[in-house]
Amino acid sequence: MLKKADIILATIILIAGITASLVIGSFSPAKGEKAFVISDGHVFGVYSLYENRTVTVLSNGHVNKILIRGGEARMISSNCSGKDCIHQGSISKTSESIVCLPNKVIVKIEGKDKSYDEISK
Repeated sequence: MLKKADIILATIILIAGITASLVIGSFSPAKGEKAFVISDGHVFGVYSLYENRTVTVLSNGHVNKILIRGGEARMISSNCSGKDCIHQGSISKTSESIVCLPNKVIVKIEGKDKSYDEISK
């Protein structure tokens, strides 16, 4: 049998949970606008996330293909050994990145406001 104190406690916990989820959601990174592709330490190109295209990066015998579609970017092929860059999936928010270490290719998302993660602050 529920007592009045149990109902009050459950209500307080529910309100605290909803409030916490709203606060955490408001601090999530903003939607990105551009994909910066960096190859071997140099900017290979800057592409709008809202113009569908496939970018092929050729560098020192390495080949990476990046698909930009629907506000997201993802690595669709690479001749690296582990293929971790392909398994990272799509990125779309500022400060997100895909890194292909063997081929020295980075795809980084940036937007209007420079949003940084906690490590890069």
